[in-house]
Amino acid sequence: MQKVLITLCVTLLPIISACNHTPGQSEIHNVTKVLVDTVVPETYITGDTIYYDALYPTDICVIDTFVLVGQRKDENLIYVYDMRDTSLLGKFLKPGNGPDEVIHWNGFIQYWKEDGEAKILVQSYLQKVGILNINRSLEAKKAVFEKQSSFNKDSARAIMQRSNVAYMIGDQFLITRAPERTKGLKDYNPSLQWLDFEKDQPGNVIYTTNIKTINNPFLYIIGGTSLRPSGDKLCIACRFLNTFSILNISDGTVLQIFSKNEDLDTKAIADAHKSSIYYSAVTSTDDYLFLNTSRGADYDKLKETGTTIEVYDWKGSHIHRFLTTDIIYYMSIDATGHNLYAVVENGEMKRYSLVY
Repeated sequence: MQKVLITLCVTLLPIISACNHTPGQSEIHNVTKVLVDTVVPETYITGDTIYYDALYPTDICVIDTFVLVGQRKDENLIYVYDMRDTSLLGKFLKPGNGPDEVIHWNGFIQYWKEDGEAKILVQSYLQKVGILNINRSLEAKKAVFEKQSSFNKDSARAIMQRSNVAYMIGDQFLITRAPERTKGLKDYNPSLQWLDFEKDQPGNVIYTTNIKTINNPFLYIIGGTSLRPSGDKLCIACRFLNTFSILNISDGTVLQIFSKNEDLDTKAIADAHKSSIYYSAVTSTDDYLFLNTSRGADYDKLKETGTTIEVYDWKGSHIHRFLTTDIIYYMSIDATGHNLYAVVENGEMKRYSLVY
């Protein structure tokens, strides 16, 4: 899905460096709130079960003709299937401290196709990040990394320790800051920070929401992120708040999208006591964002409500709504934007056909 990301992001670096503003650090608060209350078409969907030979799938992503399934309870963390006939092509990436192993792998965050080969960015918690080549790993029957960078400097380790997700943008990283795990914050709004990894040089902090009265950091937990395949925008969605944001990477400007005209601060505090869930996963194409939301349903009532896929474009316009009785945990859209692959309740995997 993340096609030609590395090539394009390198060309963006002169613009990005202005936003990054290193050496030195600044906090960027450039958030525009947008209420989107458009009435959109709704379609009820039922997925087709895909019979992959995978137990306890914990993530899924689609790259070209590959379907990658995460298996965090297996000796191999990644299973690769052929999208066309569901055959298992190979499995690799082992947990551990070895040179080609990982600790606390955080799943399929950034992935793309480059020079005819599928690649993913793999993060090993507080150890390293690396580019894993899927095609070469299948040929070698083991994990083959093109490049790995170790966290051997204090600043990089400190930033990565309080992050959930890291994206590689050219030769720098854009890293989420987890407010619930970052001490000393005066502002709990979700934010990202630039990191020049090789120079061990932290850069600007970009805030992605502007909510002023909630002082509970756990309400700001990020529910999902997705980098636009072209590499110029990033979506960050809140798990417990009814809002998501679209960051323009080149200049740090942010659109914060609300789907209802409500007092978010008051409702968020009330919802916190009910364990209400909003956005739990995001996937994207160059044209559209697909956000998995429970629309504020109580966690223990998801079996009654199912989940909803909201479709937006990257300008924040609401396009379509898909509803299903399934509880979707992980999902990935193919390059056409019409085939959604998902892991649902009980570890079942399904493919949904989206027409809009």
